[in-house]
Amino acid sequence: MGLKFKIFCGLLIFNLCASSCKNNSNSPQPSSSGFGVKMMFLDASGESAGIPPQTTKIMIKITPYSPNDANCDCSGTKCFKIYQKNPNDPDPYFKLEDFNGDNNFNEAYIENLPFDCPFALEVFLYQASSLRVSFYGRYDGITLTKGKRLFLKMNLYEKKGIPLTMTQGEYPVKVFGHTATRLDRGRIPDYRVLIAGGFSDIQKIDCSGYVEINDENCPPPNNPASCFQCYRATATNELWLFEQGSGRILKPKIPSQAPQDEWQVISMKTPRAFHSATQLADGRVLLAGGVDRAVIIFQNNDVTDGNSDFNSGWEIASIKPDPDPAHGFKGVLNDFELFNPEFNSDSDDADRDGDFLRGGMQQITEGTVNNMHYGRFLHSATFAPPQYPEDTISNKVVLLVGGVGSDNNASKTVEVFEALDPTTQAQFSQQTPPNLSAPRAFPSSATGTRPGADKKVIWALGGVQYPGNMTSPDSPNNAISEYWLRNEADGTFNRTPAPPSGDRPEYVRLFANAISFTDDGSMLMLSGWYGARCSVDDTGHETPTYDYISLPTHICSPGAVAENLLIKTTENPPSFSSGPVSANDYKHAFGSATLLSCSEGARNKWILLAGGISDTNFTPSKVGTSSKGAVSLFQFTGDLTNPYRAVALSSTALNTPRMWHRAVELKGGSILFVGGVTFDLKNGNAQIVDTVEVLPFEGQCGDCNFESDPQSPSYESGCCQQDCPIPSP
Repeated sequence: MGLKFKIFCGLLIFNLCASSCKNNSNSPQPSSSGFGVKMMFLDASGESAGIPPQTTKIMIKITPYSPNDANCDCSGTKCFKIYQKNPNDPDPYFKLEDFNGDNNFNEAYIENLPFDCPFALEVFLYQASSLRVSFYGRYDGITLTKGKRLFLKMNLYEKKGIPLTMTQGEYPVKVFGHTATRLDRGRIPDYRVLIAGGFSDIQKIDCSGYVEINDENCPPPNNPASCFQCYRATATNELWLFEQGSGRILKPKIPSQAPQDEWQVISMKTPRAFHSATQLADGRVLLAGGVDRAVIIFQNNDVTDGNSDFNSGWEIASIKPDPDPAHGFKGVLNDFELFNPEFNSDSDDADRDGDFLRGGMQQITEGTVNNMHYGRFLHSATFAPPQYPEDTISNKVVLLVGGVGSDNNASKTVEVFEALDPTTQAQFSQQTPPNLSAPRAFPSSATGTRPGADKKVIWALGGVQYPGNMTSPDSPNNAISEYWLRNEADGTFNRTPAPPSGDRPEYVRLFANAISFTDDGSMLMLSGWYGARCSVDDTGHETPTYDYISLPTHICSPGAVAENLLIKTTENPPSFSSGPVSANDYKHAFGSATLLSCSEGARNKWILLAGGISDTNFTPSKVGTSSKGAVSLFQFTGDLTNPYRAVALSSTALNTPRMWHRAVELKGGSILFVGGVTFDLKNGNAQIVDTVEVLPFEGQCGDCNFESDPQSPSYESGCCQQDCPIPSP
């Protein structure tokens, strides 16, 4: 469903049938099924309609989702088109079209395509004599009916490893603590990104009523303002959709019942932030829990030593739910909602833009349970992996782990969501899985391999015993990690503690930001943050702790601000070791970690860490003294004795620093960064980030190394290399 506006000759989206438009002898026949595409080129300087200099070849490729389907015949040269510049031809336009008469000659049309057959559209641009793609763009989930024609504006992103800031237009995204989910499952995966909820407002407030300030946690002569800072964050119920092909930020809409409005925007019923979003096997997205208003409390971690210097370092003392029933704020949420990406599809698609605004919230069937058993936020949620080839139940089950409950303390609870039928049944199971071995707020969970076996299990790692009352004992060493195995016979879950080999107190209090497994699930890299405060024994050994009153404290060394851990999960017990350090020594606490899948079937895997904070003053992680956000890249080597290596990036950096943002790999290898927040605790400020960036790596993912002969059979047989070369700096 697209916005229904009049299409005039000369607009970005062109109308091939408008008699007033420039007449072109190459215009398609009205009865054919196909699409027109207007190419726009994005680089660091912005968007341009002009074909980049030194372009030698442009290829448009159609890839059916079901190539063996009788309706999806793409044999021969039917589903690709090549525009190659002949050096002896004075024509500078590659014989592209100018259907709308703007003299840009950046438009193409492909007709006589398969119909009733979902496909992906890719455009590759090459410059000079290079076989490596210089610009790349794609649409996914396109379906033509017989005689239907679509007209698409396509962004081609320059693949130089430099983030490109998107123009947001009518629906800017300005949130943190939100979720971002790539829609890659279901009937027709179209790889849009669903952005849901988050905090859309943050204000500094007086800490009175939220912190019990006394001489122990703020000894004289300190002013309470030098000991604590409090920020109230308010959530939104808004939904956004990022569509990669055009780079647009959209909102799902349906025809309005109100005569004065043509369209009604779709939103969640409940504002929520720090919730979880999990895509189910049928394509729907489970949005569970969260908090609708909270107060983020920072404590100066040196005030107990009588030092009130604002530069001494801060830590998050608590993130307290802030209910206010009189004004509609519930605090911690125990409800869930389901987003269905196929709802409200526009079968007519009158404006012929591909219907990328489809989607809506599914009403929970009467009689089913629409609440969780426990309210929670700052939890994790993970799909249960299939245990055997015929297992069709596990991939319809989600395990929710830990978080912060309504009592403002970390939760030991675990619960199961079941979505056995895509239209009727959606509920939290009545089974009660074993609780966590220790309460966990800010945990990570993911699917990996069970120690000593090849069974797929759900791992839970890290997290802290949330100091809701400002005091909290350390977790035991054996609570650092554990896993759940789904019983094949009755579908219940069994929990097994998986303590590390040896005593590893330094990992007990780890805020686990992100977790990335190798392909076989045998090893993971965990990116997290210890926090600012350490207790020190007589030998000088530092143990991270969050006991704010009773222990002598000092600022930990910089290495404790952010850490990457390597965990071999197939060993019994699992072995923990320090992971690779960023090639530029960047820190990414509260940043993002993205596992890049690269080309389909590729052996080389990449982990990209981005943004976050670099020290205990919550200074945004930046590139040197610049205003750019830091980025670190790690490659999986395939050698389990040294599985990851740091890759130096000389020019890759976020245009806007951010923490508590989201990063999502787009189909084809680019990464989307959306939302986030920055704190300036020295001056008592917080600012929500309002930019959206796309990072396309040069030489990584979406690359096709074609033979020089444009008639080569490799064009027809799938020309993309399966392995991705190392991104160029």
